[in-house]
Amino acid sequence: GIRYHWMQYAGAATIIAGVLVTKLPDFLGHGSGGAQDRVLFNMVFLASSLPNALSSVYKEVAFRKAGNVDVNYLQFWVATFQVVATLLAMPIYNMPFLGPQRVPFDAMPSQLTGGTSCLFFGANTIVTNCGGPGQSECDHCEGALGPTIVYIIANVAFNVANVLVIKYGSAALSFLVLTLQMPLTSIAFCSKAVMGSAAQSPQMSTFAGLGILILGLVAYRQGGNMMEKEKTATRSVSQMVTVGTVGAMQFVLPASRPKLVPRSPDMLRSQMYARLGVASPLASPLLRASASQLSSPGPGSPLSLARSEPEETVSVQDL
Repeated sequence: GIRYHWMQYAGAATIIAGVLVTKLPDFLGHGSGGAQDRVLFNMVFLASSLPNALSSVYKEVAFRKAGNVDVNYLQFWVATFQVVATLLAMPIYNMPFLGPQRVPFDAMPSQLTGGTSCLFFGANTIVTNCGGPGQSECDHCEGALGPTIVYIIANVAFNVANVLVIKYGSAALSFLVLTLQMPLTSIAFCSKAVMGSAAQSPQMSTFAGLGILILGLVAYRQGGNMMEKEKTATRSVSQMVTVGTVGAMQFVLPASRPKLVPRSPDMLRSQMYARLGVASPLASPLLRASASQLSSPGPGSPLSLARSEPEETVSVQDL
């Protein structure tokens, strides 16, 4: 299995502490969730992390076994799988526990056409029986296309960055980095440039949690670097051999590696003919006969000696 440095465990513990500090107002009842923060949906959100974790681990295994997998190619198949999974999960939107967010099957076609009109034409379709207690939100489709495009660009960039973290780091590191979402999202909700008049008042716990999370990530990454240095030092020591001992002192030298012997031209030529599946031209009786007619070497010449030696044929099986 994978072994971790003690500093990585300390960094992970620090990250958990940062998450707890960020959520401290909600635990104390001073958060903004109110009565809408239901335990059921918290459990559903927690359960949704399981397939996401399995997906990240699968990506890490794919990168390690398949080598240089293109990120865009991987993202294409991830998006294709998500489309199929979304279509198969459509019955979930019809469940009663969703309350006002429930979408009956017979209303799904009209929801799709209404959403398309809202996105591309700015047409409001849900204008009655909405906005009240226990009712769905009313449409506000003016300028909906711009924020949607910004979201798509940000989402693609986020997913590509996450895959790159998995490719050059690990799935565990990607999840630790994702913990920064919580305080950064809280800070975004406090920004009037993002939320406008709905901006919330900033809380000290949010900034404190962000600082603790960054400290934990730095500690985790530093622990990984220290682990790599220890592995490199161990490999270097394993390549040393003891050549002598004087008293309590040992003399060690790097282990000698086998010397590479270059291949001769004849060997390269024979291997090339074998890979092509053909024999050497000198193995042809006709060529040998024509060569003997062109020149008649003496009994002591190199060619005469070469003819007197038994010929060897090289096949693919011999190589």
